[in-house]
Amino acid sequence: MAKTPSPPLLVAADTNVPLDLADEREVVWDAWTTIRARLPGCVLMLPPTVARELAFIAEAGDTPQDRAAARKVFQRHREWGFRLASFIPLGSNLVEQVAERIRAKGMLPPGEVNDSLILA
Repeated sequence: MAKTPSPPLLVAADTNVPLDLADEREVVWDAWTTIRARLPGCVLMLPPTVARELAFIAEAGDTPQDRAAARKVFQRHREWGFRLASFIPLGSNLVEQVAERIRAKGMLPPGEVNDSLILA
């Protein structure tokens, strides 16, 4: 009997990771290279919340450097091994409920709405 293949391991990044890659921060590039080497075949995801944050920064970031870095992420994310996640198979309501529960249980501070959505 043929073995059923395992689904790929998904690795989600928060907004600061691709921004730091765009800014060519060596320590982040080293970490990123290590993750990719230790988890071969993993899918590096930019969740919808991160994509929205990057789009906002690209348009209205505090500095020209912030805006340029966010635009660079969208231009080069595939080259860096990222995939933009544009769907949530379980539905956004369920994701929001899980995110709210993460904050309610104290796993993240109440103000960390976007980070809880990324984890959910």
